Amino acid sequence: MTRALFTQQLSDIRLELLKMAAFTINALNDSFRALAAGDVNHAKVIVEHDEIANTMELDIEHKCLSIIAREQPIAKDLRVLTVTLKIISDLERICDHAADISKIVIRLKNEKYEAYLSMLDEMIATAKGMVKDAVDAYTYQDLELAQKVCKDDDVIDNGFQDLFEKLNGLIKEHLDDINCLTHLLLVAKYLERIGDHATNIAEWAVFNITGIHKQMD
Repeated sequence: MTRALFTQQLSDIRLELLKMAAFTINALNDSFRALAAGDVNHAKVIVEHDEIANTMELDIEHKCLSIIAREQPIAKDLRVLTVTLKIISDLERICDHAADISKIVIRLKNEKYEAYLSMLDEMIATAKGMVKDAVDAYTYQDLELAQKVCKDDDVIDNGFQDLFEKLNGLIKEHLDDINCLTHLLLVAKYLERIGDHATNIAEWAVFNITGIHKQMD
């Protein structure tokens, strides 16, 4: 394979990763809108579309592994492919959590949970920002933005601990709402995991730029 063709294939794979990232961000934002509106029909669509992310991941993975097996790339080229494989895995998991949140919307279709949703606002905003910033850090090779994502992970972790205590207290006080409160606690846990995956993406973005991979939390 000529160098020009090899470079084009790497560029095509990067473009597919960015398309998957855009799909992931849209799925995540859609799941938050479905939760806020209690929109069961929209939630069902998000769950059904989760398979699209799985297909995207498998397709990109196949292309990366084929290049590695065929061309045996070294140095920066191998780093680019390794980073791609790592990031698409985290993107797929974020899509899974978007589907998980949507499944909760479906389960709570007969519940009145709107009064409790404001408790999740800060975690939702942080999770949304982290995923977008992590993708942008990779896209624009922005070290400072990647570092911001890792710092924001502390915010979402602390937010989960605070929310865990609040919701546990509410569960004891409002036994009639135990089902919706328990499910909202699950949403908070998914948000924390989304933050973890965004942090992973940011760390791989740093590795892509510097060649050094380390946990930045």
